[in-house]
Amino acid sequence: MAQIGIAALTRAYTATNTVLDEIDLDVKEGELLGLLGPSGCGKSTLLRCVAGLDRPQSGRISIGDRTMTDPAARCFVPPESRNLGMVFQNYALWPHLSVAQNVAYPLRRRKVRGAELDRRVSEALELVGLPETAGRRPGQLSGGQQQRVSIARAIVTEPSVLLFDEPLSNLDANLRRLLRREIRALHERTGTTALYVTHDQDEIGGLADRVAVLAGGRVAQLGTPREVFTLPATRQVAEFVGFDVFIPGVAVSADGADCTVQVTDGRVRAPHVGVAGPGRPVLIAARSRALTVRPADTVPGPGAVGSPSEESLGTGRVVAIARLGDGVEVEVDLPGTGKIVAVLGLGRDSPLERGQRVLVSCAELVVLPAEDGSIRSMNRSH
Repeated sequence: MAQIGIAALTRAYTATNTVLDEIDLDVKEGELLGLLGPSGCGKSTLLRCVAGLDRPQSGRISIGDRTMTDPAARCFVPPESRNLGMVFQNYALWPHLSVAQNVAYPLRRRKVRGAELDRRVSEALELVGLPETAGRRPGQLSGGQQQRVSIARAIVTEPSVLLFDEPLSNLDANLRRLLRREIRALHERTGTTALYVTHDQDEIGGLADRVAVLAGGRVAQLGTPREVFTLPATRQVAEFVGFDVFIPGVAVSADGADCTVQVTDGRVRAPHVGVAGPGRPVLIAARSRALTVRPADTVPGPGAVGSPSEESLGTGRVVAIARLGDGVEVEVDLPGTGKIVAVLGLGRDSPLERGQRVLVSCAELVVLPAEDGSIRSMNRSH
């Protein structure tokens, strides 16, 4: 095991296309850190720089106490000398070799032979649950089995660091869930430091110790999955992790972890991230599937909107109702906000009709600064 240190790393393909913009990131020894972000945000480029498959223009990468990349010092350790294991999206298996021969390939490159090679290949296949496939060819295996073989090949050399580049994206949903659990269990058994690239929130939420969200070539937020998914640092991060309703307001007070916000219909209190102080414009962020919409005339009064933790977001009128496969989409026009969409579970919309006056509320909110002029990095210690 070894920690990974990334300091001021910059990679630009052209003068106007900077993919990584002075990235600072530390991966703790034995940690599985997820790199999350939309396509083009730089997460795969960052992984390739750590692997030595891409060269940054500036910055420094270290693994353990050894510098791997430092252009200023003319230092570049080739990929084969970095003691890394890498799992690719497309498996990257030799079709003409058996499973055992594929797994043995990196050992043979290191001059491991005979009984030692056989033992380590057998142990790697046992770890991924495929000991019986040693003599088969990759084409005789399912996609999930092929990806397990690629994982066995990555761990057979007992690397200091494991790199995963969207390894589950070619698999169906059921296989992704199964392999996600298996990768997590494997990580807990081996304790190898790992970087895991994906754009799938569910995937990384079930795998990572911490998550770094990349946006615009920088780390927009760094924290545990719970922190990132429930307390996004910016609107950009919030939108990526599933917040799709944003209601403008003005901060009244921000004390401790909570902020009181003045909206058109009253005041809302919710957790906040980086709200500077009273009088500043803010956004209340919510997920459409977490909203509650009920007839306004059934609500006894302020504060009595259902769950004790539920906050009223305002009263408006139903504009449209659309039936979905697993629920109902209700569009509501909220004064001072405009039209918002709530996605309700089946059975929760029965009293609602177009034109009806309704109250919109939610128990899962976060208050964000309204101005996202720059991407801020949140690096919390755990």
